[in-house]
Amino acid sequence: MSVFKASNPEQVDKAFRRINSGGRRLSGQELRQVGSTAKIAQLVRIIVSEIRGDSSSSDIVPLRAMPNLSINNRHLEYGVDVDNIFWVQQAILRRIDVRGSIDEQLILDILVDCLIDPLVSSGTSTRDAVYGSVDSDDSVPHILDRRLSERIDIYGESNVRDDFSLVYEELRAALDAAGEKFVKHVVGRSSGGRYPRYFHAVFLAFWELIIREGMRVSGRTEAALKLRDIGTSRGPLNIPGGGGDWTAENKRTNIDVVKGAIRDAFESDPGSRRDAARFGLASHLERILQNSVTEQSLFELKQGLPVLGGKREFDEGSWEKILRSITAIANVGPDSTGYLVIGVADSEKDVQRIQEMDGVKSVKSRSSRFDVVGIEREAAVRGESLKSYFDWVSDKLAGSDLTLGLQKRVAAGISLVDYHGRSVILVEITPSTEPSFYKDVMYERSGPGVKIVEQADYMRLFQRFARPRA
Repeated sequence: MSVFKASNPEQVDKAFRRINSGGRRLSGQELRQVGSTAKIAQLVRIIVSEIRGDSSSSDIVPLRAMPNLSINNRHLEYGVDVDNIFWVQQAILRRIDVRGSIDEQLILDILVDCLIDPLVSSGTSTRDAVYGSVDSDDSVPHILDRRLSERIDIYGESNVRDDFSLVYEELRAALDAAGEKFVKHVVGRSSGGRYPRYFHAVFLAFWELIIREGMRVSGRTEAALKLRDIGTSRGPLNIPGGGGDWTAENKRTNIDVVKGAIRDAFESDPGSRRDAARFGLASHLERILQNSVTEQSLFELKQGLPVLGGKREFDEGSWEKILRSITAIANVGPDSTGYLVIGVADSEKDVQRIQEMDGVKSVKSRSSRFDVVGIEREAAVRGESLKSYFDWVSDKLAGSDLTLGLQKRVAAGISLVDYHGRSVILVEITPSTEPSFYKDVMYERSGPGVKIVEQADYMRLFQRFARPRA
């Protein structure tokens, strides 16, 4: 006989029953809602089990093996001793908290903040929204579970697990270097209470430095020293205790405080595969949009790829213009990196047309100069998921008529950025050591436009890329 292991099964069952009341057949949208719930529940289950030490290699476990995976607090010869679980060992949570699955809530809250930018408040309403079980008049946006599901699809479940494990192990190594429990070292308290929000803030600081900024710990002892007493009454953290929601604003402030305190214990990791554009940072897109105002030659903004009218077919003419623009941006110079942004409208006419045709209301950028309309609507037109549509665009770029070197760099530099609920395709265009051609024609930027470089002017562009000999 076997049993299924599950994380928060009551939450998943509740969400399923809620949209399946009356025994009716589920619609496609409702099935996707259950699917998004299952994705995050699965991630929470795996990570929680790995930290507890009650994990197994299979989701189906023989009943006779369950005692070896169960948590006990009586120091029995079998099972997982609750006092040896990280949360209790470090005095972050109490024994009763772990047995009551409070550690699952903590991991869920942390995962949401790792994957969604900007931060959202942590609390019951957000957890219900993540599990797709919110009322129509709930203050938490209904799109949160969809956004989280899309981020997991794009990021990759295994990548989320690997990166979470990397940050967790680095933080544990720093605690080992400290030589005392997390709560004693950071909060200056002995065991007895529970301090999940302090761990949450410290973990997110490590996550953002390592994963989003591509850094690595240069000195674990130094990192430990930077964390000492940071959460005491004389320290800079100001984390509210008790119940209720933990507001996004307070979280952001405290995470930034921790990052500022420990940053000197980190260094740039030149071998890191990570950069800000790949992890959905709204702030990164903000900088790109802002820079496009003053450096027009390095930026190209497109509302989308289908024709805004008729049968909404793929706009081949617009695609050709995009490829010529990419080539022209690459020819700006050997030290200039540019960007193509798909999902941002640069005319009020397009914004209105998109709202009329797709029912999509744009999101204003912080500077209010740009309207972010996203590409979800395009995926819907094609009857595809966001991930499938993104992959299709990536493959189309990789198989384009761009010169081979530029083609490879562009394919490696494409990412999906989440901007306040709108997904935008961002293509980084890095330069080469020589000018690029498109279909045997050389192009260059003229302000925001593109022009053909006549053969007589080729030498001028080649000289632009020439490096003085040492």
